[in-house]
Amino acid sequence: MIRSLTSFLTVLGTIWALSGCRPDFAQEMKAVQSMTSVLDGLDMRINDLDTVAAHEAIERLHFQCARILPLLDSLAQDSTNLTPVTSCDLPDRLTEAMTRRNILAQELKHTRQQLLDLHSDLREGRANKDSVSAFIEVEFLYVEHLGELLDDLSDQVSSYIHQETAARPIMDSLMTVTTAKFVE
Repeated sequence: MIRSLTSFLTVLGTIWALSGCRPDFAQEMKAVQSMTSVLDGLDMRINDLDTVAAHEAIERLHFQCARILPLLDSLAQDSTNLTPVTSCDLPDRLTEAMTRRNILAQELKHTRQQLLDLHSDLREGRANKDSVSAFIEVEFLYVEHLGELLDDLSDQVSSYIHQETAARPIMDSLMTVTTAKFVE
């Protein structure tokens, strides 16, 4: 995904740079529209992150870890099985990932607004040719960077949710044992 985004932005940037200066800003407006289209795709992807599954995993693991960790030493468990310990790190990692998701969503929104403002300035002829060129170059790079951040975040969230799902049978069985200990 990021390679195609990079290629698209590189080609678009090259076309824009080679098109020369036009007093009507037509090429610049096309560049802004193209970046806005890329942002549309990033918005769709960030909204597709499974935040419900992440929040459910966070709550489930907080509950399980609060019951299991205090009794971990007393459980007759194979000492090589570190599933509870590693699983109990997941809520913090998932919470941090959800925080980064929210920050990234705000960055996408802010970048979109900047591009809309620039488009308006270009349409109304209120822009300086030199500053517009520099701004568009920077925005191309920043939109590309946001795409890379989203790729990394998406991979992490998927991995964390997969880890929680894989550890769930062990955690559930430990919950059964700890529930029995609480009843005793």
